[in-house]
Order: sequence, then structure tokens, then C-alpha cells
Amino acid sequence: MYVAPDGPADRAGVRENDLILKVAGQPVGDQADFYRKVWALGDAGTEIPLTLLQGVETTDLAVHSADRQGYFRIPLPRAPLQST
Repeated sequence: MYVAPDGPADRAGVRENDLILKVAGQPVGDQADFYRKVWALGDAGTEIPLTLLQGVETTDLAVHSADRQGYFRIPLPRAPLQST
């Protein structure tokens, strides 16, 4: 799994190669199932309880969800003002 640097998952302690076992206590089947469970918990900013397999340890932690489009949005350069 990819973890965006300084993103919500990274700040919560999720690491690359962690395996997501549960969302809010519900087992996760695949990536689509993961997103359905996360989205069902609420809008951006909702606390998402996760159970992860980190190496050989099972870890419970919470990630505060974020608006994906807002997080990954790249600011567009502004056109210079023209004088008349």
C-alpha cells in the first residue's frame, strides 16, 4: 500500500506494506470494500478506526480522513496581470 508523505495515514502511523485488516471493526475484503467502509463512516475529517497488520504485530489506530481531491490538488500558476 502507498502512504502519502505527511498525509493523514502517515501522520497516524500507517506504513507502507501494512495490511489493513479491519475498518471500524469490520473485516476488509479488498480495496473497493475498504473505500466503501471508510466512506460509509462520514465526510472528510471523520475519525476512521483501523486494525492493521504491521509486520507480525496487529495494531489499532485512528486516521482522520481528508478530502482526497483537496489533499492532492496542485495549485495552478497565476497568469501575470497585464496593465492597460
